[in-house]
Order: sequence, then C-alpha cells, then structure tokens
Amino acid sequence: MAIKKKISQLPECRDFNGLYTIGVDGSRKSVKVSLGYIAEVVSGMQEATTAANTAASTANTAAQRADTSRQQIEANEQTRISQENARVQAETNRQTTWNNWFSDTLATGVRKLWNDFWSSINNSWNGFFGTSAEDTNGVRKIWSTWYSNVQSSWTSFFGSNPNGGVRGEWASLKSDAQAATNAANQKAALANEKAALANEKATLANEKAILANEKASLANNAADNANTQAGRAKEYADHPPMMGDNGNWWEWDEVNDEYKDTGILAKGGILYPSFQVNTETMHLIMNYQDDIAADMFNLDKETGHLYFNYK
Repeated sequence: MAIKKKISQLPECRDFNGLYTIGVDGSRKSVKVSLGYIAEVVSGMQEATTAANTAASTANTAAQRADTSRQQIEANEQTRISQENARVQAETNRQTTWNNWFSDTLATGVRKLWNDFWSSINNSWNGFFGTSAEDTNGVRKIWSTWYSNVQSSWTSFFGSNPNGGVRGEWASLKSDAQAATNAANQKAALANEKAALANEKATLANEKAILANEKASLANNAADNANTQAGRAKEYADHPPMMGDNGNWWEWDEVNDEYKDTGILAKGGILYPSFQVNTETMHLIMNYQDDIAADMFNLDKETGHLYFNYK
C-alpha cells in the first residue's frame, strides 16, 4: 500500500519567487497563480491548517477504527455464515438419522423392527391359542375337546342319574342281594312248614327237606356272591377316582389295595398362561399357574417359536 503524505508534511520551501502553479476555475478556464501569493495565503492559514491536520488525524484514527470494526464485523459475519452452514448440515444429518431411525421400511428402523416383532408375536399368539375357538391347533380348542372328553368319561363312569354308571350297578347289586336274601328266608320258612308235616309224610318230608337244603345252599351261594359283589362295589365306592399330586387321574387297584396313576391329565387351568412384554429388553415372558405345566411348553431359541406339548 502506498504511503500518503500531506503537503504540510513536506519540507518547507522558503523561496517562491518566479514560481507559479496552474489550474482551472469553476468555469473550466485556465488559471495561473503565483506561488508567492499562495505562500502568503498559506502563511495566513497555518493556524487553520494545524487545526485541520488535527481534525484529519482524528478522522484518520476514527477511520482506522471503523475499518478495524468493519473487518471484525466481516469476520464475525463469515463465522456466523460458517456456523449457520454447520447448523443446517447438522439439522439435515439429524433429520436423516431421525427418518432412518423411525423408518417403517429400513431394516434398522424402529417402526420396521416393531412391526416385524409385533407380527411375529401375533403369529405366535395365533399359533398357540388359534385364530378362533374352533381352530383345531389352538389351545382353546384342545382344552374344550379335552374337557368335553373328561365330562363324557365322568358321566359314562358315574352315570348321568342314580340309575346309571357305577351308582346304578351298585343299586342293582344291592337289590339282587336283598332279593336273594328274601328268597332264602322264604324258602327256609317253607322248609320249616314242610318239616312240621314230616310226621305225616316222612319220606316226602325228607325228600323235600333235602330239596330245601339244596335250594338253601344255592341261596346261600347266591347271597355270598351278592355279598362279594356288594363288597367290591363298596370298595370302589369308598375309593373313587381322585386327582394325584402330579395332576393325573388315579384309580383304585383292588388287587394290590392301592391307587395307581392312569397317566391321564386331570387339570385344565394350566393351559391358560398369561403373557407380558418387557419393554426394556423386548422379551416375551410367559407365566403359568402350575408347575405341572413346566414340561408342556418348549421355546425354540433359534427360531423364537413357542411350542405346546399336549399330554
């Protein structure tokens, strides 16, 4: 940058004789002025020039400060523009990341992951409980079928009324035993009557007595058999089928005088587990009511499928 100097800063000329300066006036006419005259004018204006120089120096200082401020403002504006560009880029990156995070099409999107997870849960739920109460592969249908079979077996065994099933058989055995006993009593009475006539018809009485004894023996045998059947019926009545600690039906073994496990499951409440989702780990948690069900459910850790092992 060229260094500017004011005229007042140049060495002062003491001799202006014969020196002129030329210029133009306001009408664009040539003007020739003696430097001596100018020197006189200048001499008279030194004080004004000094004041003007001081003012000019002050103005230059102000101008330099203004230029410095301008440069600082321009630098600040450039910084602001750079920061604004960085903010816009950061907002663009944030928006892109946000869209990718909540995308329902990208494999890593939260909504896509949630939709896939919920679809898997829904399929597992339908596969376990069935799409309706009549779905043959659903727990509800399996339970209703099992319960219907249990009711049918119960009704078949115990009868739907006092005259059917075990109760009817016991009543029939008791009635037959009573009838046999009454018949034996009647025949014994007849034998006594015939014995009273033995004096008159000894031979006939002896034959009839023998016949009466045979019939009485048959009656006694029938009564013994009736008592045996009644005893068996009473033993079964005193030891009805019961549900064991393992949840199966146990029935009475009259040969060994003990209960034996039939292997038939007698409990149904365990087939209605409850489910909940751990929102932190996104794990599906199953709760069931009875430890008997522990070996009835199997989770495939590779596929995530939950299987029900029906007994």
